[in-house]
Amino acid sequence: MNSFDKWLNEDLLTEETIGTIDDEIPFEVRLDTTNHSQERKFRHQIEDPNKIIDEKDVISDVEKAIKPIAKRQLFDIDSLPMKYHIFNEKTELNTIIELKNEWRNGKGQLVAVVVTTMYKKDFRAFAGHKKITVQ
Repeated sequence: MNSFDKWLNEDLLTEETIGTIDDEIPFEVRLDTTNHSQERKFRHQIEDPNKIIDEKDVISDVEKAIKPIAKRQLFDIDSLPMKYHIFNEKTELNTIIELKNEWRNGKGQLVAVVVTTMYKKDFRAFAGHKKITVQ
């Protein structure tokens, strides 16, 4: 190994922790209140009159997906705005959210807007939606 290869492999490409981020990043989950979203909460009542998609379940699944979504954003895998398909393997609840940056009071905030929800094991989201699986 010549000196250039040694420098490249040992000095330049060595991974070291150079710092940490201690600041909290504000993240708001806002439920979409359009007619479409509201109608979709009750779509499964035809099969089962007691089956309503509970907002608590939707929020829980979105909260579970925050870490993998944040990792994708941190490593610049996805750009904003981005739509995500969150699939809960245990309950088969599918949630489509749009993650976007909004300016409020002079500050940028990440906002996840729930677009639609559905119980379906083999749900297929539109092309371009990134699938995040939770339990």
